[in-house]
Amino acid sequence: MDLISNFSIDKKKYSLNITGNLANSTDEVLLEKEDNIISKTNWQLSGFTILRLLDKNTQKNLQDSVISFLTEKINTIFKEISLKDSELKNYHKLVNNNQHYELLRALEGGNGEYSKIRFKDINFDKKILEDAVSDELKIKVSTKNRYSDEIDPDTFSFRVVRPNQYDFNPPHKDIYLDRLKNGVNIYMPIIGSNKFSSLPIFPGSHLYNEKDISRTENGCIINKKKFRVPSIINTKFGFDLIRPNPSKDEILLFSPYLIHGGGSNDNKDITRVSLELRFWRV
Repeated sequence: MDLISNFSIDKKKYSLNITGNLANSTDEVLLEKEDNIISKTNWQLSGFTILRLLDKNTQKNLQDSVISFLTEKINTIFKEISLKDSELKNYHKLVNNNQHYELLRALEGGNGEYSKIRFKDINFDKKILEDAVSDELKIKVSTKNRYSDEIDPDTFSFRVVRPNQYDFNPPHKDIYLDRLKNGVNIYMPIIGSNKFSSLPIFPGSHLYNEKDISRTENGCIINKKKFRVPSIINTKFGFDLIRPNPSKDEILLFSPYLIHGGGSNDNKDITRVSLELRFWRV
């Protein structure tokens, strides 16, 4: 079935042509029956917050380590490329489309959308993040999913979104994939994340009844690319997303029950790289 998802991000209109089947709607608010680990926060109604979760030096060291790791991998995999850390923002100029997907597949858990890095490969103690998120949520959390063993707790995801490319998921809720329920997500800017490219979210949508959301089944196709997640087509409350746009020393913390995604990189000439990680109740 051919479908169209029309939505806005900061009042700018976007449209995605989608191939997929519409999912059956259910009369339920999923977060009411699952583990709402943001319930003790002062942002539980919006479903997201921006904060300085780590001290500035710790966050910068983490960001620099990710940049150095990716730069080294690119230079190792593609002998014809000699990339410096400071040039990663020009990734889209130096790595062609086939090389881009080859890089993602070559790294831990690569699937063509994003890929993974092991904490030990960048010499970063994940407990620093676990403790910081636990303090904010006022409950103990970790990167280990107590509900599923499908997610490696010793890795984090990174996403590379080139300008004017379909390197982003459609608007969706993570929790339509069972292994991503019951947790909380972080989005950390690495490079190129700004008001034109950062992750969009739909405030308050984590509390919507599913009967008020129109979406595809999992595995929709956009621009000949298959996604594991479904695509939201529309909601009873409109479809207006915003880019919270955390600065380089901030982190976006948000519920996976929140509609998010559709985050095209509208920068003219800068690649966006971001870190993504999930946490669950211990």
